[in-house]
Amino acid sequence: IKSSGATVSLIQFVEAPQREVRLASIKLLNNISPFMGQELAEAFRGNFSQLSSLVRVIADNNGISEEQAAAAGLIADLPPRDSVLTR
Repeated sequence: IKSSGATVSLIQFVEAPQREVRLASIKLLNNISPFMGQELAEAFRGNFSQLSSLVRVIADNNGISEEQAAAAGLIADLPPRDSVLTR
């Protein structure tokens, strides 16, 4: 994923209108985030609307879903000292 530059493509799917595509992307990003936190942070810095999309998924009030759990896990693995992202 690192060498092919697929990170940016995966992050773009966070805003997909199709729930299944969005869920698959968020779950995959959540699974790789412990190993690629800094790379993901850099990619999210390039487009804050995608980070905002993750926050909207978490804020959804339809009960706790698999999508919300994956989005929360992904955000939790981003570097906490990155002041640009935490703002």
